[in-house]
Amino acid sequence: ARRPQQFPSSQPVAKTIEEIEILRRLRWKCPSSLFYGGYTGGKGGKLPEGDGGRWVCDPVGIAKAAEDVSGPGCLIYSIGSDGEFSFEKAIHDQISNKCEIHTFDKNPIEFYLRPEYNPGYPHERVPSFVNYHIGELSRSKNLAQLVKDLGHNGRTIEILKIDCEGCEHDTYKEWLDADVDVRQILGEFHGYTEQFSRFFIEKGYAVFHSGAGSDPEMSYVKLPMRESAMVSPMMLALDARRPQQLPSSQPVAKSVCMLVPVYPDHFAALAARMEMIRRTNTGPVVKSVVVFGDAAEHTDFCNRHPAACSEGTGFHAMNLDQLLGKEAHKAFKSSLGMEQPYSDFAYKGERFGCWAKSSGRVYQTVKKFYGAAFGPEACSTYWVCDAETLPFRKHNLSEHLELNARFPQLVISGWHDEPKCAKVQVDDGTDQSCAVLMSNVTNGMRYPSDTKTSIFTPQRWKQVFLFVDQWWFYERTVTADWLRFLEDATNMPAWAVFAYYMFSDMSVYGMMMHWSAYYAHPGRSKILNIREEIRKVDSDAFEACCACPEGVSDSPPACSTVADLLNVGGCLARIAMAKRLSIAVEGLGIFGIGNYNRFMYVAKEAWALKTQQGHGLHWCYINCFKPDAMQRLLEMPDADIAGINMFETVFHNTKV
Repeated sequence: ARRPQQFPSSQPVAKTIEEIEILRRLRWKCPSSLFYGGYTGGKGGKLPEGDGGRWVCDPVGIAKAAEDVSGPGCLIYSIGSDGEFSFEKAIHDQISNKCEIHTFDKNPIEFYLRPEYNPGYPHERVPSFVNYHIGELSRSKNLAQLVKDLGHNGRTIEILKIDCEGCEHDTYKEWLDADVDVRQILGEFHGYTEQFSRFFIEKGYAVFHSGAGSDPEMSYVKLPMRESAMVSPMMLALDARRPQQLPSSQPVAKSVCMLVPVYPDHFAALAARMEMIRRTNTGPVVKSVVVFGDAAEHTDFCNRHPAACSEGTGFHAMNLDQLLGKEAHKAFKSSLGMEQPYSDFAYKGERFGCWAKSSGRVYQTVKKFYGAAFGPEACSTYWVCDAETLPFRKHNLSEHLELNARFPQLVISGWHDEPKCAKVQVDDGTDQSCAVLMSNVTNGMRYPSDTKTSIFTPQRWKQVFLFVDQWWFYERTVTADWLRFLEDATNMPAWAVFAYYMFSDMSVYGMMMHWSAYYAHPGRSKILNIREEIRKVDSDAFEACCACPEGVSDSPPACSTVADLLNVGGCLARIAMAKRLSIAVEGLGIFGIGNYNRFMYVAKEAWALKTQQGHGLHWCYINCFKPDAMQRLLEMPDADIAGINMFETVFHNTKV
């Protein structure tokens, strides 16, 4: 009942439609959209980078339509060319060479080929696969007339691209009167106002791309979209291109695979982390699947840390081309609109700006979010983790991971039957290096003044994590946008977020990962609520410690975090620590506390105990290795003292 609908409502919007549906359609993003056409690297002369290209939704669906001889085929209309055909070429070369492409312009092509016409801008002869027509849109010759003249009545126009330098003001209300089914409208709107978008929304469309400025490029898609529109072409490419063989030994059946993205400054920490996992794990070998930027970076790592790469360590190296496939990797970079890296770009070594190895967060994000879902096929459980989160005491890691791998689960920290008892004010920023670049083009984080399009929208996350049951997290700030999305998606108040809220610096990655796993496995997923689990164990203690009057604070309700549950001298101390630990570990699947400050809030007794099933807390983020927490770590039962001391040295020599 709480799962979000995949699409906005597909019905035409009545004049009396609620404003919330209009807003949804104004903000809609197409998960499969990619950029086609335009020029990069100065190839367009004076033409600005990317000009001439457009964002296209559902290229896979368009390609399938072109191949289906029994269907309506693939018909493309491009109105206004200025003698430049990069978009048409991209459709033909990258989507399907079977698309029927018609380009309309007010002038014959010879007009644009004159040397004196706009020198320095790209102009070329009409490609052989383009049907070029002299004509333009006007009130006297609207789209319906063009369709009729070409005998296209009753057909489907997959893409209607319009750049007619102002004609849209007089003609846009008639575009949909033609006897054709227009699936997408890609236009440049001079003097744009919201009235354009609201008009198309009322006709059953949604906005999937909106540009900036007074003359923005706007893209609309007709609803309902095909199912293929919800899947990124890069994801589909993985099935055909992801490697069947890794550089080192294959994992055995039922392996638990740890997938770790890393960049050069963390090489030493990664090597130490792999060693600590080997030292502390008492169960079957856990495979460390490490994703490098390219083969040169993998070689660099092994030259520095040969022991980590030696046979028998469970080390499996992959690079982005292997993981994604060359074309998907290239498409991924293209979808981010990045000028870097170029095709001959090497991940190893210094990079520019936020691509510098000292602050390679975007580079790490590429590996984290597209590496996570596709590890070696033989692994029964994929464990997504960061190079800075590691164990400090002996335990059976495989067994412990299976606590969460039984079924995908969403752990929240609020009681959703009490929606007004807290209203959290959420930080819109992030403390990551290069956060501005990340917020602009990668993972959906936002500053208040940030208006650029995010690639990693919630809709994309639905598809990125389809096949993963087990997730761990990377701790950073949850944004207000994500909390609002979570509220819409699960019908819970925005503050009812995950177990990691307020005990691990609020994890935006954890939110996305857990929510995605929950969404991707309907029918075998469940929502776990910390407060409800406490109430099951001791309802009297819950009423005494956890009930909250309506609207009393801007914080989550009491007993909403694991730190609340296990802290020193808290109200819940009336419940035996062994039972509280069982709630956290066996009930919620928590097996560590990520932040040093939260670590210090938890009673030493909680770390010393194990549940009746033999599980306990044993996992900590790198901040827990701050000098003033070291003594506490070393006093834990079964602590890997030598490993902790080893990692402390690495920690003080690693830029993080």
